[in-house]
Amino acid sequence: MNFMLSDKREHANSLLNTLLVEYILLAYAIMQLPYSERSVFILHDIMGYDHRDIAHRLGYCVEVSKLRLHRARIRLCKNSPDMLSSPLSMELT
Repeated sequence: MNFMLSDKREHANSLLNTLLVEYILLAYAIMQLPYSERSVFILHDIMGYDHRDIAHRLGYCVEVSKLRLHRARIRLCKNSPDMLSSPLSMELT
């Protein structure tokens, strides 16, 4: 019984370590985005603002906000393709 608990604890620690590393890598990738794309990405995908609010806050039109978000997502996928197929992502789905 203790052996099984130890295995589960070790597995949980491994998952947490993987999650922490992925979080750090994602934060680094976000910081590498150009400011205009990074600001829209953070406001929309992390903070939950809609494009109308973002456009108003940043002085863009809605279409520009959408375009910059799209470009940010493309850059993140190109710069971090292995994050999309990581062991942790696979296990959580």
